[in-house]
Amino acid sequence: MLSDGTLRGLKPEATAYKVADLDGMYVAVSPKGTITFVSTTGSTAGARRSLLGVMGPRTESRC
Repeated sequence: MLSDGTLRGLKPEATAYKVADLDGMYVAVSPKGTITFVSTTGSTAGARRSLLGVMGPRTESRC
């Protein structure tokens, strides 16, 4: 589940990566630390992605 604690624990890596939740929801983490919330609907062949929101890079002073 993508809880607040899970999101706080996501750290940027050299390449972008995704962390999936249930029912087609996932977050994509960029190398700069930006977290993008995405929802997918439909089958694999005809899946549609919807951007739900973006959270900017986290710094230690803002946590």
